[in-house]
Amino acid sequence: MISLRTLFSVTKVLFIFAQKTLGSSTSSDAVQKGENFLVNILDPDLGLLPEYPGAKVYWLFHDN
Repeated sequence: MISLRTLFSVTKVLFIFAQKTLGSSTSSDAVQKGENFLVNILDPDLGLLPEYPGAKVYWLFHDN
């Protein structure tokens, strides 16, 4: 019978391996593109993000 500790360790190693092989450059490229987009539309005078690029509407709270 395999102990709970061994099962946890094996699961952890498999999870780390899967993260490194499956989520390599594609997800990090998407994150980088998202960060660049947000940085480029940031209004530095207000320190806020507009509703969309070029808009003069700023939401302080979501409407949901």
